[in-house]
Amino acid sequence: MNYSLVLSDTLYKEFHAFKHGGPHDAMLVEKMLHLYKPPLLTNFSQLKRLGIDAKPLINGLVSAGFINQDLDELSKHTFYKLILSHDCCDFPYVDINGDPIRSNYTLTCEPGEKRTKIHAWLKALLAKASWVVLHDPYIIENWSTTKRFFENFFPFKPLNIHCTSSIPKEKIKEIKGVCEHWKLPRSAAVVRDFRKKHDRYLIIDNQVQVI
Repeated sequence: MNYSLVLSDTLYKEFHAFKHGGPHDAMLVEKMLHLYKPPLLTNFSQLKRLGIDAKPLINGLVSAGFINQDLDELSKHTFYKLILSHDCCDFPYVDINGDPIRSNYTLTCEPGEKRTKIHAWLKALLAKASWVVLHDPYIIENWSTTKRFFENFFPFKPLNIHCTSSIPKEKIKEIKGVCEHWKLPRSAAVVRDFRKKHDRYLIIDNQVQVI
């Protein structure tokens, strides 16, 4: 079996209780589930430490050689090589309360493949937005594509669009011609934050980041 992750003792105990309908820390489990990817890997030692008597599981783990490894060693047998924790962020640990390693939704389109779903998803994400950061170093260089993006994806309603690249007045006039309710404020702080970033970004209401 290909395992994904390992849990710290605290998280495994809470997750086991949650999975089997026992008393558990609901907030801790909810945070863990944001990063949870099955199947989990444990071993005999961890289950013994936690007082979990699950004979079929233990028998399977023992027969596969997962007996006395510490958690760091156990994580090396997983796909992501990570251990979810609630109080440690040093690799291979990932702190569920806040860590640079996060779980992200991805959608990949191969060359020539229809992009209907990704276009619909992006429009849905933008539909209720009130402000957006648009970072694209090539926004003027590829102006025809840029203008189509404004026309096809941004909602026709009041919206603040912070572009990190300078846009000439005549181009701003074209954008305002698409929707008069759009505002394009120039924020020095936003420009500074993205000055050294080369990828293209959309930040939606400071909650969703699209790369």
